[in-house]
Amino acid sequence: MSIQINDINVIDDDRNFSAAGIVTVGTGNSATIIDGTTGITSVGIGITIEGVPGNISIAGTLTAAGFNIPANIVSFSPANGATDVSLSSSITLTFNQAVGVATTGSILLKQGSTDGTTLQTLGVSNIQSIPNGIIVNTDSLLPFSTTIVPIIPSGFIKSTSGDFVGLNTTGADSYSFTTAGPSLGQAYEGGYLICQAGGTYWVVSPSSSEVSRNWYDRANANTTAQAVSGCTGWFVPTCGQLQNPGYQCRTYWDAYTSARYWSNTPDGGIFYAFSVDMTNNSTTFYGPPSNPNLNNLRSNTKCVRSFRCVVY
Repeated sequence: MSIQINDINVIDDDRNFSAAGIVTVGTGNSATIIDGTTGITSVGIGITIEGVPGNISIAGTLTAAGFNIPANIVSFSPANGATDVSLSSSITLTFNQAVGVATTGSILLKQGSTDGTTLQTLGVSNIQSIPNGIIVNTDSLLPFSTTIVPIIPSGFIKSTSGDFVGLNTTGADSYSFTTAGPSLGQAYEGGYLICQAGGTYWVVSPSSSEVSRNWYDRANANTTAQAVSGCTGWFVPTCGQLQNPGYQCRTYWDAYTSARYWSNTPDGGIFYAFSVDMTNNSTTFYGPPSNPNLNNLRSNTKCVRSFRCVVY
């Protein structure tokens, strides 16, 4: 015997659903729709069993007897939104099940946003497997004070129950962290960071760029610093700058000479200029020699070291 609803045969003589239309059992989010054309849709939990054999669509996570589909993130390290993260930090992703990695493909580390500059491209060789997760090892130090946005393409992380849908891609989880700023005495921007104040990083050029020159040739320290560091914007500090932060923060230089350094500050005329003693912070200006036809500033050589400033 068959059962018909509104002249539609919904259950045939073999007790199979054979509706050409739709039969709904229950109401609202608990409703189950039996569609004679496309199959069964369970509205309440977002699972679609299509009419095509073997096709199941899941709009979320299906858990059955401890089995989860698809692979989903449980935790991040560094944590999502973390700040002051080490520049050499690896990234650990923990999942709700055992996962593997595709044989090809890569993870991108972007700067600032998903559309930002690519800082590193990390292939399979950068991935270390751990129980229910992976560790992504960076190629080199990450930049200071930068928001890092990892991009993991869909399917790069694989599991037997359904590949990971990706990270920071369309429809996937969002994740980022921010690296720490530089520490005093640390190599930074072509030299060594000796002071940070008022939104400015003060950087002294490396000791390998220090020169011994007369005052009129002091700018040679700038060109030498640029050649050594590959960075531009070097300048010979004024007398005040050479005293502070120069002398006051001298412990953060990579090395310095216990002697007088020329400043960029003249005094009184073309025959006068100030220097600073790096042993006691005293200043001295040099005036004209006894012979007015000679220039004391041309014959007197002292150490010269360049600075540069970076806004943060």
